[in-house]
Amino acid sequence: MAPGARRLISRLQAIVVDSPASSVMLFRESMIREPQWLPMVAWGSLRPIRGRSLLAALVVGMVPGASAAEPTGLVISWSLSRSDELAVGIEFTRVQVFDVTTSVTDRSGQVQRIGNALIREIIDYPNLETMDIVDEKDREALRQLAATYRNLIAKYPKATPALSGWIDRLASLYQASGGGEVRIRGRWMSRKRYHYELAKHREIDSVSPISPPGPAR
Repeated sequence: MAPGARRLISRLQAIVVDSPASSVMLFRESMIREPQWLPMVAWGSLRPIRGRSLLAALVVGMVPGASAAEPTGLVISWSLSRSDELAVGIEFTRVQVFDVTTSVTDRSGQVQRIGNALIREIIDYPNLETMDIVDEKDREALRQLAATYRNLIAKYPKATPALSGWIDRLASLYQASGGGEVRIRGRWMSRKRYHYELAKHREIDSVSPISPPGPAR
């Protein structure tokens, strides 16, 4: 972590004051002096600790040069305008749905709470690295998923940056699987090789286990 960020986080973590208003004021002053570290600090509620309030600061890893976590899905939610056209997309690494709100952990590690009434879609990304593609049914599933993502983009234009890459990846897999090859556990092979290995495994599975020797006489 950069020294400036470390000093800022240490200072914020050490701020313990009697008044919540004072905590907020000190936080804002720190952000004005060193605004470049604002994305690194996610602060939530002011929690009472032994009669005082602690301004909690959480390092979420957005250090210059650091890599963000790979997202596992996308939440699409209304803004205050409650318009599908203006709905925003948040890629998440974790999502937890509660009675009233949904907790969304984004790629940088920051946690956002969104009212369930505002959420339009929760989309789990497929694991394309391990997806098996062996027949037309599997290829059709790729085509339908790409079509679903295109429909979502048409309805929620702001989801385009998140979903357009998935559409391209699905299209590439669809085309690659149309040339006579299949993919098993992420490994491409010819259809002939696939049927050979499949028959070999079936032959092994069909062999009866060796019976244990009987008692000695």
